[in-house]
Amino acid sequence: MTPMNAFADLINSKMNSIDRYMAVAQFLRRNLVSISFPVLTATFIYLDWSRTKNWKLQQQKVEN
Repeated sequence: MTPMNAFADLINSKMNSIDRYMAVAQFLRRNLVSISFPVLTATFIYLDWSRTKNWKLQQQKVEN
């Protein structure tokens, strides 16, 4: 393998990783709402449930 072929292979492998990165970036851009809305909704539901559960336990301790 000549140094020029090795360099060309290196450039092609770098371009492939850039192409993969761009494909992932494009996928996220196209599906950002479809991905982020359910994740945020589930997160906020869990946070509300957890806070309410802790608040109820605290209220029971105060009453007893």
